[in-house]
Amino acid sequence: MTVHSKKTSFLKSELKSLSVARGVIREFLTLHNLDAKEIDINLAVGEVLTNVLRYGFNGGETKGFLKLTLQFKRSQLSVIIEDNAPPSNPKTWKITGRLPTEGGHGLKLIYNLASKVEFEATPTGNKAKLEFNLA
Repeated sequence: MTVHSKKTSFLKSELKSLSVARGVIREFLTLHNLDAKEIDINLAVGEVLTNVLRYGFNGGETKGFLKLTLQFKRSQLSVIIEDNAPPSNPKTWKITGRLPTEGGHGLKLIYNLASKVEFEATPTGNKAKLEFNLA
């Protein structure tokens, strides 16, 4: 399957955006007959979005934006999540004195579900890129 397709959605930094993002992903995957992968992709992307909203936007209390880009190319789905929250790097997070390797299960879940994961602090916020092999 060599379909090239891209969709970008802009979301508010509020908790109800999680549901909107799931719907966008579901619709995009259905368009490409990839419904069977929806749960894994929505779990991984949902975890990234939840962390951004929880830690970057104080649980949705701080105003900002999320940009969700889905790109399907040659049996590969790339999901890029950009935000304008304060720059952060998950590899350096410390929560209540724990090392990043002793954190919750969210990052482990993301790394196990996606075939490639990249996090980057940018001058205007953060960028996460998740890739999924769909072959």
